[in-house]
Amino acid sequence: MTTPATGNSQRRQPPMPQAPSMPPPSAANRPNVQDATYAEEAARVHQRHLDMAAEITRLTIELEEWRRRALAAEEDVKRGERRELTLQSQVDTRNTQLTQERDLFKETVVKLSTQFGTAASIILDAHKLMDEVLGQKPKVNLESLANEIDRSAVEKAWSENPTAPHLTITRES
Repeated sequence: MTTPATGNSQRRQPPMPQAPSMPPPSAANRPNVQDATYAEEAARVHQRHLDMAAEITRLTIELEEWRRRALAAEEDVKRGERRELTLQSQVDTRNTQLTQERDLFKETVVKLSTQFGTAASIILDAHKLMDEVLGQKPKVNLESLANEIDRSAVEKAWSENPTAPHLTITRES
């Protein structure tokens, strides 16, 4: 080879003799630092694995408990919905009954009002006729006559509908 600075060529040098190879020191003679480090790391990994397995088991149990609660809640909701439908049906039926009773009472009141108006008209016409015929005021107690008409009208309405609650008619003074 030629060196650029001197331009001299150098010869190749023979390789250096190698030292006789020695067997590696035995494992029993050297301290085992790596094995202790690996053993500690292996123990930590193993403990972490056991902890994770225990956590997985705990979470699985908790998951099953929540699943059981969710299914129970769904059943409660379904039971509540069925109860709501039943109650709504009962409310609708009762509402229909009450509407029919109310309509019947309205009819009874209209009939009674008509009968009272007719009776009052007849009484007043009779009173006027008596005044004209006799020329004097009749000695009829109009208050007791009105009470008698009220009582007979209530008895008639009661006989037509005995399931109706007691009707009370009051007169204004």
